[in-house]
Amino acid sequence: MCKFYFKTRPNEEVKNVFDGFYNTYGSLTKYWNKNYSEEQLSSADWGLTDQRCAAGNCTSNTFGNAIQCYGFSLFLAYLVFGTRLSVGEINSTNDGGVVKDGWVIHRSNLTSLTLEPGDIVRTGVSDSYGHSAIIRQVNSNGTFKVAECWGGDTYGCKLAWNNYNGDATTYPNASALLGAARWVLKAPKDNSPTPPTPTNTYKITNVGASKCLNIHGDGLVSLYNGINVTLWSDSGTNEQKWVVSDLGNSVYIKSAIDTAYGLNVYRVGDPFNCNIYKIAGNETDALVDIIESGSYYKVKLHNYDLYLTVGASTNGTNVYWDDSTSSNFQKWSFTEL
Repeated sequence: MCKFYFKTRPNEEVKNVFDGFYNTYGSLTKYWNKNYSEEQLSSADWGLTDQRCAAGNCTSNTFGNAIQCYGFSLFLAYLVFGTRLSVGEINSTNDGGVVKDGWVIHRSNLTSLTLEPGDIVRTGVSDSYGHSAIIRQVNSNGTFKVAECWGGDTYGCKLAWNNYNGDATTYPNASALLGAARWVLKAPKDNSPTPPTPTNTYKITNVGASKCLNIHGDGLVSLYNGINVTLWSDSGTNEQKWVVSDLGNSVYIKSAIDTAYGLNVYRVGDPFNCNIYKIAGNETDALVDIIESGSYYKVKLHNYDLYLTVGASTNGTNVYWDDSTSSNFQKWSFTEL
């Protein structure tokens, strides 16, 4: 089963996705100002540059008919939940109403709300003049972290990942932020108790090569970061067994040898190699979408527009991530074991 529409996600899962974003960009000085339209922005290309906007000449990207902080918040909401929200839709929805796909706008009694990862908060004197940020983490003591873009001549669309509007004094905790907010856009959530993850184990076979996805090695009983992924004739060994919770999107393809490890992208070289890495701490590079392609599937990195690919059919052929093609070397069958 494949899921391509909006997602309701538990808080811990949302936080993990944002942790992946933070691990990738949090230590870097980046600006959301490549002057991209909404159609040009993607999980693989956020429209980032290394230079701030020139004074008096903002080149912010646009998403949901918004720029700077507002547009960046809507863009991240799209990356995490799959819904394209717009300023017009938000402005035209009454207090307590559903804007789209389970997103609910709250304009009154905001201090009664519980702030959660994925929620968008706007402060300011009007809907058109203020600041927006998306919550990425809320701690048990009420402190929180956001993902945001600082517009204006002073900062030039700089990304920031800590305190709301960079101000820990005015907004020391969630209660203070809710008390100052103009509105809160609550993200769609499913925080019901999570059932045990199904341990569906698969053999994954490349359609073009008729060989199996394989961890390089023989008789492996443990794994480590950086082991190469190859193709090999069907051997039935643990190196060719993979644990997948669902044939859909936002999943990890884990090794049956040790499910703490899974497929990952090594973002060096051209094309990027497919290696085995520990998933914890590398969520951004490990999350994949398994997409139906006729009778088979394509495996796409969730945060990049790159697909699991091989270039030959011999044993030991390297597996890598590449741009989408119609080749059978990018199509895979999943056989449950």
